[in-house]
Amino acid sequence: VTVVTKVVNFIRGRAVNHRQFVEFLKEIESDFYEIPYYTEVRWLSIGKVLDRFQYLLDEIVSFLSIKEKLHDFPELQNRAWLNDFSFSVDIVKYLNELNINLQGKNQFAFNMHSNVKAFMTKLNLFAENFNNKLLNHFPSLQARRESLKNTDFFKYSAITQDLHSEFQRRFQDFKAIEKPLSLINQPFNFDVQEAPVEIQLELIDLQSNNLLKENFHSNELSAFYGALNNEHFKN
Repeated sequence: VTVVTKVVNFIRGRAVNHRQFVEFLKEIESDFYEIPYYTEVRWLSIGKVLDRFQYLLDEIVSFLSIKEKLHDFPELQNRAWLNDFSFSVDIVKYLNELNINLQGKNQFAFNMHSNVKAFMTKLNLFAENFNNKLLNHFPSLQARRESLKNTDFFKYSAITQDLHSEFQRRFQDFKAIEKPLSLINQPFNFDVQEAPVEIQLELIDLQSNNLLKENFHSNELSAFYGALNNEHFKN
């Protein structure tokens, strides 16, 4: 990210460079005429910058050569750095997808837990795939397969495993309330004997009511629970 930020700042930080870069892209009839800034306070922006930077990488290298500034950014011609960059493009895309899924109003904790749990499962799959030298879910890295070495595969496997461990640590509280979350999300399939004693009788009434079951399947969770009769389901 540091190298990408420096390159973007060189291009966009000076009006002359920015104008010349845009003109250069128009001359070669590029699909994009701009590269966005990376804003540290907005996590999602890094994904957009990395993705666009990768798409325009050849054009950026050519422009820097014309400006006689390519020597200031030797990483852009370094095999290992380019491989790591491609890995970053792909993994940040998945992180951004998770980020978006965790945003928004009226989200139940169960939905957030499901998204995090799914992402952690994906990380395990990624790590195993890297161990087997499979790049199925990393298209940017797949495009550079010929430049990869065995150590690269093991390194990326270790990174995804570390990322999984970090998510496991940060979201360990979710694990502790997994059963209550499951009860809230799937009350009609939940084993009554596994439910807290104070709601078991109400849960039986709930599961025996076909109208409520139909409402549950046709409404959002918030609407379903908000419409329950307070007297009959006070717990």
